Amino acid sequence: MARTKLNLDTPLLEELQELQKKERKSLGALLEVYREVTQDTSERANLVPDAHLASILRQHGISTLFTHNVGDFEKFGFLDVRNPFTA
Repeated sequence: MARTKLNLDTPLLEELQELQKKERKSLGALLEVYREVTQDTSERANLVPDAHLASILRQHGISTLFTHNVGDFEKFGFLDVRNPFTA
């Protein structure tokens, strides 16, 4: 069976490279927001996922979070945290 040579000058590859650059830039921005969000909290292992979610919300301009886990997210002062199961 003959091997097919990969054409590295295809538009698809260029598009994939551009997406990769955007992802790196987005990740860098998220890490910057994460640092801001966690600077006033004692970041323990079980709060890392909460801080990650809070960072994503802040990065995208979302200021209200509906969750049953109100206590953990109240640590992030920019969030309006609400429990959807209480009146």
